[in-house]
Amino acid sequence: MELRHLCSIGLVGARAEDETHIRAVDDTSARTLPKHSKRLSQQELLHLASQPVAIGRTARLQSGCLQDWPLWSKLQPQHITPVEVQVGGPMQGTAEQVSLVSWNILSQTWLTRSELDPEYARVERQWFDWQNRSHALIQWISRLGADIYVLQEVDFDTFDEAFLQPLSIIGYDGLIQDSPKRAEAQPCGNATFWRRDKLELVWSDHRSRTLLTEFRTSVGMGSQALIVINAHLESSQEKFSSRAAQVHSALEKAVRRNPSASLILAGDFNTGADSSLCRVLREHEWHFVPLASAYEHPAADGTSPVVDATFRVNGHGYLIDHIWYRHSHLRLCKLLQPLNADARAASLGMNALGLPDKHVPSDHIPLGAVFEINDRADSPMKGVESMSLEELCPSLLKILTLEQCNMWHKLQGMQPQQKPKGRPSQEELSALREAAAERKALEQTLLAGLNEEGQYLVQQIRSLRKKNSK
Repeated sequence: MELRHLCSIGLVGARAEDETHIRAVDDTSARTLPKHSKRLSQQELLHLASQPVAIGRTARLQSGCLQDWPLWSKLQPQHITPVEVQVGGPMQGTAEQVSLVSWNILSQTWLTRSELDPEYARVERQWFDWQNRSHALIQWISRLGADIYVLQEVDFDTFDEAFLQPLSIIGYDGLIQDSPKRAEAQPCGNATFWRRDKLELVWSDHRSRTLLTEFRTSVGMGSQALIVINAHLESSQEKFSSRAAQVHSALEKAVRRNPSASLILAGDFNTGADSSLCRVLREHEWHFVPLASAYEHPAADGTSPVVDATFRVNGHGYLIDHIWYRHSHLRLCKLLQPLNADARAASLGMNALGLPDKHVPSDHIPLGAVFEINDRADSPMKGVESMSLEELCPSLLKILTLEQCNMWHKLQGMQPQQKPKGRPSQEELSALREAAAERKALEQTLLAGLNEEGQYLVQQIRSLRKKNSK
């Protein structure tokens, strides 16, 4: 909903470059080589993701897909894995799987304020009524039956009555962003719901544009950790750096809390798949997390998100909603095609009156995917969670080069300094900041040169030390 001025500008992004190196995975292994031949620091990746894209109509092929989608699908790390496309739902996985649906459900507050906006001039009046829309939204959610829903633009004042209460009756728990920005200027936020009989909430982190949740689930081999990042990124098109910073911050927080967890990043990105932000997610391991786009799998060829739009207003459509997943930990099994052929033509075709309508009660369509959580039995990280500091440190030193050992020992002598008692002087504050910046830069340099096992060992050592210091 917030992308009000895209009809006249669109987005065009750079092509993926030939030096991208991604090895496809098969059904038995999701381990991959580094995506890119050149490792960049986290700040370099943030800078790269913040780059403006050219303004203009998004180039599409005759099939309807973005011009680089065929290349992206060939580079999708699990492109040879069979994936089913489910038309209309349901999206319930097996006992060994977890399913997720992402949907910007269109804030009623924003819609009411935009009733006279030209973008919604052709929408039938009945779909400006909240009772009609909220009833249709709950019907959709109930029919799809996913394990997890990440919703964007949920009005704070209707969350309990319109969503939490009816979804609780059918087996879901949920929460909405506890945002300090709740005010007339910001009436809505992100809300996440989950099946209480399959998932247990461990923690949540409420940020300005993202809602992070970690769940424990018994799917797969034993108890598994899954972090879900529900994102609704900055809408102002010129604020490329803001969107990049919001993803950067969320990924950093997730990895610090649990570096070994499976991870899904989904929501309304307010930017296209051909943006610099998505390019970094696709081509690099940002915060050492290898991500893949669910709807860049070849099985998605011909689905609405790929060839039509995820956001449709007044005859213009844009692919700005995404589901990214940690492909080293999750195997994509199923994708949602939300509309059948008739509804698709009526709602997303060139002669469509515009969304919302009788088929889609929002100006966005829902996206959905089913994943299998990998056991990772052959992973070098297996069993590391139970190791003590005395065991972790020698294990790390065994795999470091001499140069990396020197960096590691230097880091140990640069542990965070205690803040001085009382009110610190400006000089003391500056010294603390400089020391922290130097320590962070050295740590990032060390991590950038390590493989997955080394990165994980460092993260575990850091987590244990932080826990022991409390």
